Amino acid sequence: MIDSALDRAPFEIWERILLEVVNGTLTPIFDVTCTSSNYLAFKRTCGDGSVVHQDGYIASEKDRVTIRYVCRAWRITVDRWDNRERWIRISTGDGHVSWERWKGAQRIELTSRVKKRRHNGNGPSMYQGDRFSAVLSDWRSSYLITGCSMQVKRLEMLHLNEIEFKRVVEALCNASQALVSLRSLSLSIPVQDEYSLRMISIHFPKLTHLTLRFAVYPASTTLSHPPQEQGAAIHFRTLEVLFLICIEGCYRFSNWVIPALRHLNIRANTTLLEGTIIPFIRYKASNVETLDLEDLDEAKKWGTNQPKSTGRLLAISRLCGSTVNFWDMFPQLRLLRCKLGRSAFSDCPDIHHPLDHIVHSTPITSVDDMFAVLGPWLYNDQVKRLKSIVLFGPYLFSGACIKEGHVDLLLRELRSSGIRLVNPAGRSWMDADIL
Repeated sequence: MIDSALDRAPFEIWERILLEVVNGTLTPIFDVTCTSSNYLAFKRTCGDGSVVHQDGYIASEKDRVTIRYVCRAWRITVDRWDNRERWIRISTGDGHVSWERWKGAQRIELTSRVKKRRHNGNGPSMYQGDRFSAVLSDWRSSYLITGCSMQVKRLEMLHLNEIEFKRVVEALCNASQALVSLRSLSLSIPVQDEYSLRMISIHFPKLTHLTLRFAVYPASTTLSHPPQEQGAAIHFRTLEVLFLICIEGCYRFSNWVIPALRHLNIRANTTLLEGTIIPFIRYKASNVETLDLEDLDEAKKWGTNQPKSTGRLLAISRLCGSTVNFWDMFPQLRLLRCKLGRSAFSDCPDIHHPLDHIVHSTPITSVDDMFAVLGPWLYNDQVKRLKSIVLFGPYLFSGACIKEGHVDLLLRELRSSGIRLVNPAGRSWMDADIL
């Protein structure tokens, strides 16, 4: 009797399939270049200092647990040290983590906001940063002893204060030999210290993603470094994706060298937009393929008091000024995300512009919203035909649009024009699929 092709399949093929199931959602863009098409998928995996997006990992861990019950060979594969614990989150109070756990992790987050502990007579207090510095030092020591590098591609440290910052950055740079696979770094910036960021750029020249969460309040201390070091250029030559979360304060960007930057996410208050961020966006505009301007109302959760009225496409109007056309300023732009009102632009891009995707962060609440948002992209032959428009809101979630006959006609026209109507997760809305 001849075995089926399935039975004759080499184990290596099954291994690759299993690893794809288990690890497929952990590290998007790090094995391939980031594009505007996969940017939103990557963004959904990013922590921002308050909420960590773990849905994909939780799902993959359920799959791993299920797979291990199929047979002994599969269990051995998915329980290997490099597959068993791929995402580690620790805080100051956590116990010792073994080198075997560290070296197999693909993503590590140092997460807690623990404040300084009081003296109890048994020794000095420990800061959260002291714990993290000790962890980073352990990585360096273990590498020097074993010669084995870690597999971690993503490292997040988004809750450091100004006292801890320099110590942690120094320990991080000292551990760089153990972190040769690191491609994504998320870091809180609680103090004006460009020297430390320059050292990171030297020790981690292959970073492709960087999140900087600025919280440089007026009381923060400026660390002293030689003037020539403070003014030196900061080189991130392979950096493709930059997230700037500006709660308070920001670095200057005039001495940054980031030639590969194409995807830019900005969350900042009005003062920082006008003083620092907008000049930086203008400087990089000719190369930007993704411009993601977070709803400025969301800045309130970071402790700012910006009025809601400033959230309506304020950044767009100030980027352009009175003489520059927005679409001419961004000749490579393929994805735009911002809070768009009913009349967001005085004109839309022409048919030769590369724009493919518009992401509306303004909720759709009525049929009038639907026509106001979608109409400009349908009823003008001189306007660029998009690949997708991302919408959300109660009018869509409730299914009310299905009951509207003229909306049904609008959706048919979208489909005939080749425009996909999708939700923020990138999935087509049900009402568009059933046409």
